[in-house]
Amino acid sequence: MPLSQWTLWRRRPDSAALNGPEGRHLAYGDATGNDARLLLRTLRGTFDFSGRSRRTEVLHYWIAVALSAVVAGFAIGLVAPYPILFWSQTMLGLLALVPLFALFVRRLHDQDRPGWWGLLLPVSILLSIPRQIAEANGDVVAILAARVTPMAWASDLLGLAIFLLFLWPGTDGPNRHGPDPRFDDPREPTPSLP
Repeated sequence: MPLSQWTLWRRRPDSAALNGPEGRHLAYGDATGNDARLLLRTLRGTFDFSGRSRRTEVLHYWIAVALSAVVAGFAIGLVAPYPILFWSQTMLGLLALVPLFALFVRRLHDQDRPGWWGLLLPVSILLSIPRQIAEANGDVVAILAARVTPMAWASDLLGLAIFLLFLWPGTDGPNRHGPDPRFDDPREPTPSLP
């Protein structure tokens, strides 16, 4: 195949490799607008626990939150002392968890798991509170002591399980929670391809 028919990330839509069931094209685009659309879907769906979400949507959200945290931390750190920086970062982190909860439930739906498994996320957060308090006080001995408690171990194992569930592949094709999000959603306009 000539090099002109390949783009940076995928073949052009006229290739048979991009066709899914019934000849639909995969919704993975290489345009920046598609990436922004996935991020906006997460933010708009903050309280939408129905349907399914792709792993790509999770990665875009994690990247956006990480970049925002770095920028906000740098800006606040220039003008405020460490305790204010710590608590402002904590509040921004809690704010970022709100859309993440619905996104986690939609990822579980993509794997054809019940959304009730989403309660693992707040349980993990509650288990990590003693460690957060020790870090807020800045007591090194308390921080190290909080790391070896059974509650800290449970929090770490639960966090690992949640991480794996976020990135676990979804089911192929439609399931009881909706159509496969990897294929074009008929409700959303298809972006124009070059």
